[in-house]
Amino acid sequence: MIVKHFQEVKAEKPPVLQFKGKPVKAKGTVIRWLVSEKTVGEDYPYNFALRHFTMKPGGVIPMHEHPYEEAVFLLKGRLNISTGTMKASLKRGQYAYLAPNEPHEVSNPGPGEAVFLCCIGYRYAAGGKA
Repeated sequence: MIVKHFQEVKAEKPPVLQFKGKPVKAKGTVIRWLVSEKTVGEDYPYNFALRHFTMKPGGVIPMHEHPYEEAVFLLKGRLNISTGTMKASLKRGQYAYLAPNEPHEVSNPGPGEAVFLCCIGYRYAAGGKA
C-alpha cells in the first residue's frame, strides 16, 4: 500500500499532447501524477494513472486525442469539456467519461481556479508516459 498527501507530489506542466498529428500544449494548468511510475515506482502493477490538475481561470488543455480512456471528476470550480460534437459544463461533484480516441478539450471558464482528478487507462498510454 502507498499512502501520500497530494501535495507531496510535485506539480509540473502537463505533457505535450497531440491533435491530428500536431503537438498541443496546455495553458494555465499544472498536473500531479498521483498514481504512476513517477510516484509509486516501476514495479507497481497498476493499469491506470490517477492525476490531480489545477487550472487557472482561462486555462485550457486544447483539443487533443489519445488511445486511452479518461474520466474527469471536478473537485472545485467549473470546467467546460468539448468533444467537437458535444459540450458540457461541469460543476463541483460532476464527472465526465471520454472514450479512447475521442477528441476533447478541457477549459476553465472561471471565475476561480478549477481542481479536478483525472484517471486514465495507463497501460494504453504510449510507453506508459502520457
